Amino acid sequence: MKSRFITIFTLLFIACTSPSKIYSQCLTAPTASCSGSEPILTDNETLAAGITKRYNGATASFNSLTMNGGTLIVCSDLTIDKFSMDSGTIFIQPGARFVIGNGIGYGLGLKGNSYIYNYGTLEVMRNLSLENGWATSAKPNVLINASLASVLKMQNQYFVINNANSWFVNRGKAEFHGIITDPQASPKSVCLGSGSETKMTVLYNKVKNSYFAPEPYACVSVSEYSQIWDTLTNNHYINVCLGMTHRTDSSCMPWGCKPSWGQATVFRGCTNCSVIMVLTNSFLSFAVQEKPAGNMIHWELEHFATTASMYVEASTDGQHFTTVHSLKGSDQNNTKKYSVFDANALPGIKYYRVKYVDSLLDFVDYTTVIKLGRKQPASLLIYPNPFTEKIFVSLPGKYPSVLATIESAQGIQITRQYLFKEGSAWEIDMPSKAPPGIYFVTLVAGSNTWKQKIIKL
Repeated sequence: MKSRFITIFTLLFIACTSPSKIYSQCLTAPTASCSGSEPILTDNETLAAGITKRYNGATASFNSLTMNGGTLIVCSDLTIDKFSMDSGTIFIQPGARFVIGNGIGYGLGLKGNSYIYNYGTLEVMRNLSLENGWATSAKPNVLINASLASVLKMQNQYFVINNANSWFVNRGKAEFHGIITDPQASPKSVCLGSGSETKMTVLYNKVKNSYFAPEPYACVSVSEYSQIWDTLTNNHYINVCLGMTHRTDSSCMPWGCKPSWGQATVFRGCTNCSVIMVLTNSFLSFAVQEKPAGNMIHWELEHFATTASMYVEASTDGQHFTTVHSLKGSDQNNTKKYSVFDANALPGIKYYRVKYVDSLLDFVDYTTVIKLGRKQPASLLIYPNPFTEKIFVSLPGKYPSVLATIESAQGIQITRQYLFKEGSAWEIDMPSKAPPGIYFVTLVAGSNTWKQKIIKL
């Protein structure tokens, strides 16, 4: 087998590194290749440790396959009716499709030292359980939907994590009847990538903070029913889309459970994840200005509900934030522009953000994070906002060039460009194919950076 398929070092790293280290962020799947010289898989085989085979023939349906420590690379369209996996590694390549049939019962359990890396389409027609009793920190169960193009389909099946050494990563699209994170599962056992969609009919969460997203934004869609024994996530990069008829079961509360979506942003009456991209965001603009005696924080809101509160938060590392100032909506008389002075700011690099919380609507929103290291101009002007076609930028200062990056509300980059100057203003060329909705523009000029929200009509 050629070294570019999968190295011995990679296997040893997966097997020997403790979960507390490698799962602090979403795992990244290793890669394989379909251009090698491995033998072709045939029907009714058992792949033992040290054996690697691939399938790149015509669309086929095999009777059986047993994974017992070996490696399978799926390069085309393959269905296995009777599939079992004691251990081993499976790669589903981009454009390939691997179907696990229901020929040997309703349940498939991965028993430790089992790794499935899906870059194409994986369909499982049985309940899938990352099994307790076999997996260890040295021999975990790992299932990774590895890219935005990856598709995992289990529409009528349950996916279960019931031990501390099993992990699911979704970087693409995944659909289940339901996901169950049992009490034995670890926090962050479900890790979601930027732009990912995780769709299900029902959700059962029985361990605190089992869902995690390391960067903006991931979407979890639940259409009918949720049973949450403890906080779903302590991470604000997850959007939760609850269907029109969704209900949450809180009957466990008398026995000590604490049902909560945590820091996820919850949208009720939501039909699908794509809708969230065009829903209104609370913040219009956000800027921070360094002063000799501290830092001045400026922001603007679309609307400040009387049931809401805002918190100005600061950090020295960009990860751990503390509140330096708070405001209540009931005291603001629907004011939209705010400025707060942080007189306790220490010299050096500092990070700021503003958090908006409406407890009545179970809604939480954040500004982008601004990093200070050098003095920034206090403000800029982007107009018109909202806009239909052209956008212009007026900057406080003279710069030879300006770099603009525009991202969708879910953090997906739409365009990155150097701007053209029209008179005293810079012009942003927004792609005509971009649909109406919420976008965020980041401008870099010299040593200064600005971030602001824009709305396309």
